[in-house]
Parts: sequence; C-alpha cells; structure tokens
Amino acid sequence: MSKQKLVVVGAVLVAVLALAGCANLKTPAQEALGAVESAFAAVRDEASRYAPDQMATISQAIDGLRNAFTKGEFQKVIDDAKGVTSQIDGLKGVIESNKAMLQGQWNDMVAGLPGVVEAIQGRMDILSQAKKLPDGMTKDDLAAAVTSLDGLKQAWTRATQSFDGGDLMGAVTSGGEVKKAAAELMTKLGMEVPAALAN
Repeated sequence: MSKQKLVVVGAVLVAVLALAGCANLKTPAQEALGAVESAFAAVRDEASRYAPDQMATISQAIDGLRNAFTKGEFQKVIDDAKGVTSQIDGLKGVIESNKAMLQGQWNDMVAGLPGVVEAIQGRMDILSQAKKLPDGMTKDDLAAAVTSLDGLKQAWTRATQSFDGGDLMGAVTSGGEVKKAAAELMTKLGMEVPAALAN
C-alpha cells in the first residue's frame, strides 16, 4: 500500500473513531439534557411568578444545551448541564426566599387592613348621619368616598380570593392596591393615616 493510501486510510480511521466517540456520548448527553428539562419543568410555574428574571436566564441556558445537542456537541451538553442544574437548584432557593418575603407582607396586610377598612366604614357612617359635613366636604365628596370605599372592599375581596387560590403574588399585589386606596381615602376623610399604610 502506498504512503498516500495509508494517509487516506488513517484519516478515515480517525473520522470513524470520532464518530464512534460521539455516538457513545449521545445517550448520556440526551439523559443529561432530559434531567435538566425535567428539573426546570418542576419549578417553572412558581418561577414565572416569584423569580421571572432568574427563570429567563435558565431558560436561555437550556436553549443553549438543546442547540449544542442538535449540533452533536454531546460532551459540551454533558459538561454544561452540570452548571445549569446548579442554577436550577439556586432558583429553588430564590423562589422560596421570595415566597417567604411575600408571605410576610401578606400576614401584615391581614393583620392590619381589615381594621383600617372598618375604621373608614365607621367614619363614613358618622359622616352620613351628620347634620353638617366638615368644612371643605360636600355631599358629592361624601358620595365619591362611598364609591371609593366600595371599590376598596372589592379589591380586598380579590386579594383574599387570590390568596385562597394559591396566588400569593396576586394577593399581595391586590393588597397593595388596597393600602394605597385606603391611605388616599383616609386623607380625604380627614382621618389620621397609619404609618403601616405608607410602607
């Protein structure tokens, strides 16, 4: 066999061995990618609510793993999957931390807002029965305040319904709207606004 033919045969052998190596790595790469996708799927719903920025970053990283697998870069998939798995573990911690923070905010709202609404209702009852309204307040102002209080109560109902339905983020968001509306209404009614409503 000539030297030139030996070179060609050698190149073919190297290519065959490389393909064999890739074939051997395909299954573990596929398993690694599948494990990452499953782990991410398990936290995706909560991540979308409580850690959307971190979720987007990890989603991009998984897209990168898929692209690498499509290109046949199986070793890269195996190596990079470890890092993405660590990111997912970290994401779980962020979710739990943010949920705990929101739960604390919700607990504060539950402890304070019903009393605030009750105090506003009491003030409204007094004003509606008064023979003379305070200086600077008209009957139209009082009617508008009644409408505002109704809207405030409805917002608090939405907040509690969101919480009962497992939507902690929605509950806190609606509760925040109640706090803002309550502070504004108390100011209009000449009531002292609790410091908790300003936070």
